[in-house]
Amino acid sequence: MRTFFQLILALIFTFYLMLVPSLELKREVISLEADDQAVTAFKPSGSIFNSLADGGIKRALSLGLVRKLEQEINLGKYILYLDEAINDATRIAISFYLYSNRDYIDLSNTRLEVELLLPGAEKLSTLTRLQMGERVVHGYIFSNYLGKPREVIIKGGLKVNNGSILGFEKSVSCPVAGTVREVYVGKSLGGTPEIFVKKVILAPTQWAVVVNLKGRREELEAFRYLNLPVKLYSDGNILELLGVGSSIGGIPPRLDEYFYFLPGGQEKGALLGVSWPDGNTREIYIDFARSQIKPRVEITPIYDNVPKPPVSKPPIPAKPAPGQGQLPLPASRVLKGIDWVRQSCKELLVWIPEKNYAKIREISDEVTALDIKDAFRNLDNFKLELVNFNYQEDQNGYLVSMYVEIRNAKDNSYLGSSELVLQFVQNGEIYKLSKFSKN
Repeated sequence: MRTFFQLILALIFTFYLMLVPSLELKREVISLEADDQAVTAFKPSGSIFNSLADGGIKRALSLGLVRKLEQEINLGKYILYLDEAINDATRIAISFYLYSNRDYIDLSNTRLEVELLLPGAEKLSTLTRLQMGERVVHGYIFSNYLGKPREVIIKGGLKVNNGSILGFEKSVSCPVAGTVREVYVGKSLGGTPEIFVKKVILAPTQWAVVVNLKGRREELEAFRYLNLPVKLYSDGNILELLGVGSSIGGIPPRLDEYFYFLPGGQEKGALLGVSWPDGNTREIYIDFARSQIKPRVEITPIYDNVPKPPVSKPPIPAKPAPGQGQLPLPASRVLKGIDWVRQSCKELLVWIPEKNYAKIREISDEVTALDIKDAFRNLDNFKLELVNFNYQEDQNGYLVSMYVEIRNAKDNSYLGSSELVLQFVQNGEIYKLSKFSKN
């Protein structure tokens, strides 16, 4: 009898060993099928670049220079899917989408912040754009850079409803695609600040005009606040400005400005126009003619503006007669659109060090004002100096990226630098600051 029970137990144990692996294998297969279905359900029908990116990246897409990444980053119950990438030796762009199988993603409660790390290269500017969809967030990020990055790292965090932050960092393969030409100009245009045109970079996603500015800091600031101080024309048409990148240094201050334009239709040459704060402008024509050694550059003579006729001074208003009260003050120009946004950003850089949150709330919602307060809570006795102002316009308003230097308010010593990203949403005829992040 004892032997019989031992035989029965042995048979049961053998059957268990045969059954359990098959059950586990089946469970793993079901899990993989669910993940595949989730990716398919939330995957965009077309390229995210094609729907969100600027014309330069769309051009690279049409030329077949965009490569697929198809990598996942697990963030608890959320998944960040890296979709496509482009690197044309002047900027790197990566598209992505965020989704969850269980929860509806609401941008008012869930915030995604993304940045690119480029070890071995110098980043000049960065821009991130997000778009909310049905249970999914689509977006892309690009960074203009100099040099040759050893690797490309996408890094960031997802702030969820309970206040916790799910961080991530992942290295991706993003080799250079396409051909880049550099046309060396080396021509001084004079002016205040003094402008030296160094070169023009012709890349698949953008054309970059590199100019060096030399002058006092206030002169450089005045130049940077101009609306389109540098223009580029191709085949008689003005090219769209995609953004600006800056690097500053030296005594007296020298500023290398990188003006990024949508690539022109022809690559024979381009007309470059420069404007100064005093109203003067100059133009030069740059010939991109090819040679066996390097591109040949021919520059036309520099033409100053035609002298403007003298403007007579307005008459001094007469004093009001007794009993008539004061004369009405002249009406000031009302700022609209990007002019209002630019001025608000300039004032914001003053209000933040002053901790003047009453003024900040006049142009932002309450949540954004608290985000600004939280971003600078550990800083005192500081000031913010603008290095680069970059913006994109869409149907909702303006997305602004500002690189700022953080300096000691007393001795002007350098404390660090940051990128401030601001989203201004249009509401009727006014704009409201609805999103703020500090990288």
